[in-house]
Amino acid sequence: MAAGRNGITTRPDLRLKLCDANDLPALMGLARRGHAEGAAFLPFDADKVAWWAARVVAKHLVIGVESETGELVGAIALDDEAPRYSSAVALWDIGFYVSAEHRRSRAAVMLRDAAIAIAADMGLPLFLGVTTGVDLERKGKFFTRVGFQPIGAVYLLRRG
Repeated sequence: MAAGRNGITTRPDLRLKLCDANDLPALMGLARRGHAEGAAFLPFDADKVAWWAARVVAKHLVIGVESETGELVGAIALDDEAPRYSSAVALWDIGFYVSAEHRRSRAAVMLRDAAIAIAADMGLPLFLGVTTGVDLERKGKFFTRVGFQPIGAVYLLRRG
């Protein structure tokens, strides 16, 4: 492993790529897998996910990790929007997933670091979150050890 451009960790068997429209089917596959592996609090809406994916791919805000075979094994999808309570734009993750067989390969580190570099290049604050309900403490440490601060929590109440 080596530190590449902008301090992003690299590996010879994995490479970062800017996703384009040709990657949309693979991105949808990753989104389905991520939804199925998470707590799946709400049903997966393929049409809505496809719309969001196409939107942020067109904005050049989706970074993928490819294996040496060219398979997309992870991705982070970002969007530059103002939150409901402010007119100030920030960069937000709308999806961050690495396939199970590529976890602990540094793929997630590469994606997180790429998101940090993009936010720095854009001069925007970066909000990354965990809403799967899976491994919250470990995933929280993944972000805080590089300077992210927890700013809240998400709670779910199911009725019926």
